[in-house]
Amino acid sequence: MTDPDADWPVCMLWMENAEHQVDVMEVPGQLFATGVMKDAVARVIKMVMKSSDAVRYVLVMNVHGLFLDRTDEENEEVMQRVQNEEVRIQQLPGAKEALMMIWGDAEEEHQGIALISRHDDRPPELGEWDDEKAERVEGRFSGLNRALR
Repeated sequence: MTDPDADWPVCMLWMENAEHQVDVMEVPGQLFATGVMKDAVARVIKMVMKSSDAVRYVLVMNVHGLFLDRTDEENEEVMQRVQNEEVRIQQLPGAKEALMMIWGDAEEEHQGIALISRHDDRPPELGEWDDEKAERVEGRFSGLNRALR
C-alpha cells in the first residue's frame, strides 16, 4: 500500500484442508454494521467451516477495542452502552484500532492482536503482534475451532 487512505479488508478467512488446499473468503465490511449482523456473520463462518473439509483456519479482522478495567462501574456503563448499540467502540475516547487474528485447528485455538497506526501522509502501519492481550479477548468469533470437531 502506498496511499494513506488504503486499507485492508475488514475480515478474511483462510481454511486449509487435509490436501493442503486453501480456500479464502472475504467478508464484506457492511456485514459488521450491528451486533445482530456480527452474530450472524460468526454463525455463518462457523457453518462454512463445519461444512468444509477444513483442518486449519486463520481469521483476520479489523477491530476496535477499549482496554478497560472491568471492575470500574463507570467502565461497565460504557460497555453496556456499546452492547445496547447506543455507541460504537470506535467513537469512544481511547479506542484503539487493531487487527485481530484467530488461528487454529480442531484441537486448539490461538489469538493475536496488533494495533494499527494511521497517518495523514502514509499508509496505515501494523504494530507488533501481542498474543497475551488477545488471549483475554472473548466474543462471538472465539471458539471457531469447535466447528472443525
